[in-house]
Amino acid sequence: MKKTLTLLFTALISVSYSYSQEKTTENVVQSESSTKTKDNSKIYTSKEVEVKAEFKEGTEKMNQFLRDNFAIPKEITAQNIKGEIVSTFVVEKDGTLTDIKVSKDQGYDTNKEMVRVLKLMPNWYPAELNGKKVRVLFTLSYRANGGN
Repeated sequence: MKKTLTLLFTALISVSYSYSQEKTTENVVQSESSTKTKDNSKIYTSKEVEVKAEFKEGTEKMNQFLRDNFAIPKEITAQNIKGEIVSTFVVEKDGTLTDIKVSKDQGYDTNKEMVRVLKLMPNWYPAELNGKKVRVLFTLSYRANGGN
C-alpha cells in the first residue's frame, strides 16, 4: 500500500511539473509575439540613419504647429510653471507617428495633451538608410509655457 501511494504521488508530481512547464513555455511564446513591432522591422536611432526624419515643413513650422494646437492648462500659466515636455515616438516608413510616449511632463495632464497633439500632426518625411525608408525613434522636447 505504501509503495502504491508513493508511486501515485510521484506520478501526480510528474504530471503537475510537466503541465507547469507547458504553461511557462506558452506564456513565453505569447510574450515574444506581443513585443514584435508593427511591421517586424527594426527601429533605428537618428545616429544610425543617413537621412533623418523630419516634419515636412521644417522645424519652425513644427514649433508653430505645436504652439497652435497645444492647449496649455490654466494652472501652468497661473503658477508660471516652466520646464519641458519630452516625448518619444516612431516615425514610420510612411511618415506616420506611432508608439507615442511622454517621458517627462509638467503635470496637469500635459502628457495627455502632448500625445493628443502629436496624433494630430501631419505625416513627416521618413528617415532613410541605404536609399530605403526606415522606421526611426524620434525624441521631441517642447516647452509649453515659454515657447520651445
